[in-house]
Amino acid sequence: MIQHLDMAADVERALWADACLAAEVFALFMREADYKHAGLCVKAHAGPVRDAWMAQLKSLLPEHIALRQVPSTISMERLLGGLDLGRTLAHGKAVEMRGVLAEADQNILFLPSAGLAEAQVISALAAALDSQSVQVERDGVSTVHKARFGVLCFDESDAAEDAISAVLSDRLMLHIDLRAISVRAAQRRLCTVKLRRDVALPGEILAKLCQLPPAFGLTSMRPAMQMIMLAKTLCALAGDDTVDDSHVSAAIRLGLIHRALAVPPPPSQDDEQDTPPPPEPDEPDAQEPKQQNASEVPDDMVLESAHAAIPSGLLATLQAAAQARKQRSSLGRRGARQKGGKRGRPLTSRKGDLTAGKRLDLVATLRAAAPFQKARARQAQSRAPEKKHRSKVHVRASDFHIRRIEERSETSTIFVVDASGSTALNRLREAKGAVELLLGESYARRDYVSLIGFRGREAQVLLPPTRALVRAKRSLAALPGGGGTPLASGIEAAIRLAEDERGRGRDAAIVLMTDGSANVDLMGAGGRSRAAEDAQKCARMVAYLGIPSILVDIARQPQDKARQLAQTMHATYLPMPFAGAQELSLAVGASR
Repeated sequence: MIQHLDMAADVERALWADACLAAEVFALFMREADYKHAGLCVKAHAGPVRDAWMAQLKSLLPEHIALRQVPSTISMERLLGGLDLGRTLAHGKAVEMRGVLAEADQNILFLPSAGLAEAQVISALAAALDSQSVQVERDGVSTVHKARFGVLCFDESDAAEDAISAVLSDRLMLHIDLRAISVRAAQRRLCTVKLRRDVALPGEILAKLCQLPPAFGLTSMRPAMQMIMLAKTLCALAGDDTVDDSHVSAAIRLGLIHRALAVPPPPSQDDEQDTPPPPEPDEPDAQEPKQQNASEVPDDMVLESAHAAIPSGLLATLQAAAQARKQRSSLGRRGARQKGGKRGRPLTSRKGDLTAGKRLDLVATLRAAAPFQKARARQAQSRAPEKKHRSKVHVRASDFHIRRIEERSETSTIFVVDASGSTALNRLREAKGAVELLLGESYARRDYVSLIGFRGREAQVLLPPTRALVRAKRSLAALPGGGGTPLASGIEAAIRLAEDERGRGRDAAIVLMTDGSANVDLMGAGGRSRAAEDAQKCARMVAYLGIPSILVDIARQPQDKARQLAQTMHATYLPMPFAGAQELSLAVGASR
């Protein structure tokens, strides 16, 4: 037990040392005005560990460099700049207001909640990072400002749906995680930032650095260029002359691990005697240069370096994250949140300007102006004592509050039930009970539901998409059993219905309940071979269209046919042997 605690403490100290090293590298880039590489994303919750790291970073930055904060609710006008309405009215001529991006020139742009930033804010920030400038073309203002800044982001989310945008993450070189570090391990470690000097980068190290990002699921060219710069910087900070594997390992820890989208394959464990010897120099093949494919998986030495750099438990975390991303693409998720719509759940009003069709929250505006009525009345009277002011309420632009609405895109769940003879003898009653429970859950979320049954020669849409729970239950209860199994026809009908729902702006998902057997093809003719081929073709179409789906194997025992069909559809496979309706409902709900 004591040894286990010591190992955990060692891991925490190693993670804290990497976090401090990332702060040192970030501060170095800021000192040298290398703003294109001064990008740092920190996964951390508010607390003493994050405060200690921020104190470490601020101690390394020059005094003239400030942090310019960008709230998650910032408006585009405040971000980019535009017309200063108040000063324009006061002076009688157009007066420009500089945006936050221009104000952050040669400083640090700080996003305390980067995962909550809206897509248009991220797009504007990415454009400024690429061009090192911000162009303003709005409200009669046309100008270009320099916007050279470093970026510091805090990612406070646990769920990947609220994580930092991939557009922004791709442009940030450094990525660290403070969540696994305890307060005891987060001790202040003052560093001395040195100026960089030229270092040598061998060709084989360069090849490794270029091959590493694809192994971690990063297909953009930016991570490879960032890894090269990071490895050279770490080599210079260490006082070395040539980049080696130790610098590559450090670059992996600071630049790749905490934004990986895939787990790299483990290094090969084959014995050396199993590897064929290289050709002799006098052989013809040895004189031909070997072609290097940049997309190949790195060699064993690179993978060993990568796996050695991964802290204990991180591989399991990456695998869990990958599985979570896969499950999130399946059915049942609630519609995506969209702020700024005209229908949906009202949010707290915020101060803003009446631009771009925004709606004024009159009550909130009057509430903000109420405490200042007497002072404003006296001020108006003092400015023009000869005029008689009849205004009872004095409202200024700074009092304006804008309505905010959170709108969710609608979701439609399509239940496709096998009611053929083989299923009717086995699990149709349990399947009906499970679908009825799932219908109730979908109704509680205000999702649209539809029901397709297939038996005999073809499939039939028993219930078009609706929110009427009673109607759905009646259609389900009236579903008879028996006859052939037109599985392909059922999948085809689900595809048509899902495409129609997408055309209406709804997110469609399919729940297919079958044992995977088919004996009726798309033309209504019998024959297991042709019926199975048609079912596979329709399943491939589901995967091609990217329709989220779940296949519930309702046979008495798990069937290979159903599992293969789920793989072809790219669907989540749920075998339910000897399970009743309640267990089936819980299993489908857990896969959402």
